[in-house]
Amino acid sequence: DTSSHVTLKSKERNTPNAVLRDAGPEHPRLAPFADTPVRYVVRGDDFVIEPTTAEVVAAKLAERLDRPVVQIGWEPEAELRSYDEIGQRSAAETLAAARRYGSKAANLGFLGHRQVLGRAAQAGTPSARLGYDLTPQGFGVPFQWYADLVAHPPNAALRESLDVLIGREAAGDLAPRELRDLVAAVQDAFLAAEFPPRQLETIRSRVDGLGVKKLKVRSSANAEDIPGFDGAGLHDSYSVKTKIKDVPGQLCVVTEEQDDDGGETKRKVDPRALGCALKGVYASLWNKRAVEERSFARIDQRSVAMGLAVVPAYDSEADVVANAVVVTRVLNTDAVYGYSLSIQQGNNLVTNPDPGTHSELTIAAFLADTEPISFTVTRFAKPTASEPARTTPVLASDQLTALVDLVRTIERAYCRARPGYYPGPCSEVTSDNTKPRSLDLEIKVLADGRFVVKQVREFGGR
Repeated sequence: DTSSHVTLKSKERNTPNAVLRDAGPEHPRLAPFADTPVRYVVRGDDFVIEPTTAEVVAAKLAERLDRPVVQIGWEPEAELRSYDEIGQRSAAETLAAARRYGSKAANLGFLGHRQVLGRAAQAGTPSARLGYDLTPQGFGVPFQWYADLVAHPPNAALRESLDVLIGREAAGDLAPRELRDLVAAVQDAFLAAEFPPRQLETIRSRVDGLGVKKLKVRSSANAEDIPGFDGAGLHDSYSVKTKIKDVPGQLCVVTEEQDDDGGETKRKVDPRALGCALKGVYASLWNKRAVEERSFARIDQRSVAMGLAVVPAYDSEADVVANAVVVTRVLNTDAVYGYSLSIQQGNNLVTNPDPGTHSELTIAAFLADTEPISFTVTRFAKPTASEPARTTPVLASDQLTALVDLVRTIERAYCRARPGYYPGPCSEVTSDNTKPRSLDLEIKVLADGRFVVKQVREFGGR
């Protein structure tokens, strides 16, 4: 789908994004090249596949590996902090908290900052004007807690499996099946790991303070949502039922199943206890796709760490009636001023859609805030694989206008807080279709009309 993780990632790293739906050993264009090295070129309307040699493949690999390895550091931090606590200082300092909590948690603090969307109790903020908090409550778990779990003496098997995986990956000669098996060993070790003393109990106390029945533990890695490497879709989030208590020594298992509301098929932990969810997200730092993506970007695997962003379930106030991804430029063109909106009915995701479904694509065209926004639907949503596509937009025009206004507010605030995001005056950032970077936001729409701005990250693609 146009705003799915894989599409946006492909745009950002400038790699092809193509599907040959009838591929197979007998395909007439593929069969002649069975068991031989090939050069594969994707064009806008077709692809080219032609023979090459093992020597050329080896040279291309050496060329890719002949780049400096990038160290991604982080700063020690001992405290769990709510997003409001992370956002107590300036908006710029809130974004800088990513060095301790990861960008996902820090950016939630930024979104809730009184200079951005604020809280309903803060007069003059967008949240106050609408009468509800536009971003979720919750708290961030710093990188230090991940490092402490890995270093905890009883987790020697975890450290050993990590050393083997990182050492073999650095050599550059891992076959896909070998990588899969090494990743499985690391993730099994995380799921069986023991928490350091009082770590789980302290997080449980903060969870109890939220007073919710369901919550999400989301990834907030240091190799995620950073300039030049958004990391979208690489890691896993896990839901928690807070009434389920953790049992010492319990077996945590990751399964794949469909969402309770019939939406996407996704990975879940069993039991859905807090401890299993925490370890499941930590383990997802070493998903096969995450290791491969970091390898492609030449990121030092030893320098990565996982922070956590803990939020109440998004449907705690009302059912989710739509999911939206907004990119603050019109994708695939420099000729249109405005934003790209991808919207899906219900709780089916835009970022990782169910097979056979696709989101609505809408262009929001505008220049100045004083001018009306023009909405053009270029494709209607297909919410379910078994039913035809819709013939009307998912959201009403007033909802679309309100959504775009919120995102314009966020982008201008981000421009002011992040030096280097935009070279010109921040008053012009929303309408400049040549800006070097843009924002990628994920937003949920609830049945009572509320918006939940769940995430914002920088996006470097076009």
